Amino acid sequence: AAATSVVAARRLGAWRYGGEGRGPQWLGRAAARATSVIEKGGVTNSEVAVEDEGKDTRQAKELGPDQASSGAPEPPEDPADEFQVLLVSSGIGLATGVLVVLLNMGVHGIEDLCKQAGSSFGIGSQFGPLLWAPLLGGALVSAVYLAVGGPSGVEGTALPAIRNLALADSAAVRTAACGLPADERARRALGRMGLAATTLGTGNSLGPEGPSVEVGANVAAFLGDFASGSWGLQGGRDLRLSLLATGCAAGVAAGFNAPIAGLFFAVELIKPPNGEGEEITVARLLSATFAATAVQIGLGSSPALKGIDFVDTAYLELPLYMLLGALCGVVSAVFAYVRDSAGPAFEVLRIAGVPRWVHPMIGSLLVALLAGGGGFPELTYQGFANVNSVLLDADKYSPMLLLELIVGKIFLTAACIGSGLVGGVFAPSLFIGAVGGALYGQVALALTHAVGLTISPATDYAAVGGAATLAAICNVPLTAVVLLLELTAGTTYAICLPLIAAVSISVYMEAFLRGRIAGLGLKDRKQDALTRVSMLSPGAEAEADRIFGLLDKNKDGSVSSQEFKEWFGSLGERARELSRLSDEKKGSK
Repeated sequence: AAATSVVAARRLGAWRYGGEGRGPQWLGRAAARATSVIEKGGVTNSEVAVEDEGKDTRQAKELGPDQASSGAPEPPEDPADEFQVLLVSSGIGLATGVLVVLLNMGVHGIEDLCKQAGSSFGIGSQFGPLLWAPLLGGALVSAVYLAVGGPSGVEGTALPAIRNLALADSAAVRTAACGLPADERARRALGRMGLAATTLGTGNSLGPEGPSVEVGANVAAFLGDFASGSWGLQGGRDLRLSLLATGCAAGVAAGFNAPIAGLFFAVELIKPPNGEGEEITVARLLSATFAATAVQIGLGSSPALKGIDFVDTAYLELPLYMLLGALCGVVSAVFAYVRDSAGPAFEVLRIAGVPRWVHPMIGSLLVALLAGGGGFPELTYQGFANVNSVLLDADKYSPMLLLELIVGKIFLTAACIGSGLVGGVFAPSLFIGAVGGALYGQVALALTHAVGLTISPATDYAAVGGAATLAAICNVPLTAVVLLLELTAGTTYAICLPLIAAVSISVYMEAFLRGRIAGLGLKDRKQDALTRVSMLSPGAEAEADRIFGLLDKNKDGSVSSQEFKEWFGSLGERARELSRLSDEKKGSK
């Protein structure tokens, strides 16, 4: 309602005021006039005449007597572009919502098929499907990679590639930046959706929210190109970046059924242009709303996280929540180290002769052995079911089991990412943080009870731990705060201050460790959210690591200007050497 009222005000303002200005000052006048209309029940012709007279006088003073009398004012600004942006953004939201519904239906359908197959063939024991279902998913992903020539056959649709596409200045440069024409990019994006459904439906340890964001980004790129070619929509690079942010907002809104978090996520992930008009904000708001509406129609509207009812005095426990945030930052840094080590580990296998298309089967084998053979079903992908299980029974899990779940989830998620299985890190991050928060809550309860104090239940600490870990791992603190409130249906806002404190300290601690502890080998403390959320292939990560290693001569985890100059100079020396050898070869002939 708020968004459409702004659109209507802009339309009326462009007609009534002759398109004067597009900034906040103009919008303020339009809002004031709308308020006047509502309060008075309308405006009279005399009021309009007085306003017009004052407006003409102001223009004459600003332009001077010669300019003011030289001719008619400029024609009204055509608001068609704004409505085209609105239509494109609404289309992005609807299309993203529908595709995310199809993705989730595919995941649930594959889960049901695995359960039915286990029952039909007599392998449906307690942990039976966990032994063979992940392996089946890994084998299917490997088969696709073999058919298309490896993971590179479905690349080109991840968020960094789509951002490069948006930053390019011409169609030819955009195709070169992404390496793919629009139709091939669309086919690959749909293919990765299928691979994500296969990965998650068979229980491998990743999540669907990353694929949902990628779907939104690709829909935004495709519809943006279509509108530019068919409708002549103008706007250039800034508009493409704004539409990309809109697509990412729709992806989060659809993936989590959380439209407000989607708006914050778009700002933190893409960092849209500073000068974008309010019509873009309105369009993004509607896009997220349409995406979440489509998901609610297709998948239901009940809150994702259940059993949470924060106590009204949670703010009194602020120091405990701040300490929880610091511990979540440490866990997030450990996760980053293990994840960054997975790519090089699988690259060692490739160098040893194991083809890259086989790697998904290795990752899924690890899931089957640890989750199925080890008796830890919580480590598989189960939607929000495993997170809710921890939240509802946070005080019933043994501390040792919670510690084992943290270690196992970190290891398996990193292995799945490094092996080339397709999925995101949002759901694993929430689970890791929730388990860590539950463990912390149990310890805090025991210590405070020993001295006669009463604090919040372990469930509250588990929920805040999930948000704090998500914020640090993906570098999206604002999104994490709003997301927890949306996922819990805003049960109480007493948790806001502890939540914000825990998230802030977690993000800071993770960044501190990435930048200060050389032993962790974490290359970039300022790695942006887009890079962390992206589902990059292990081949791409390994190539990036190789290039970084060439630049980082002293192996301190950063590249100085001097190191870059030396590397650049070595390229020139190498080129001259190759040229000399070529000349000698020609001379000998």
